[in-house]
Amino acid sequence: MLKWAWADHYSPACQWIKTALDTRKGNWSLLRQDISIQTKDLFKEYLKVRGFDGQLILDHATSKLDMDVSERIQRNMSFS
Repeated sequence: MLKWAWADHYSPACQWIKTALDTRKGNWSLLRQDISIQTKDLFKEYLKVRGFDGQLILDHATSKLDMDVSERIQRNMSFS
């Protein structure tokens, strides 16, 4: 098997780059999850202000965004 001298020399640097990339991917996943939660909450608040009820459905695996919106039923609770 052919072994190149530079492979041993750069191996620690390659491992460091791989570790840094894995950490970056993990951080991106956490940030994306945080943004999703905030977006879902704000969407519900905006719907509530306009008299609707609903939710955002985010699927990062398939890159799909869906909305489930319905008219909120206003119940007048008066005690006679």
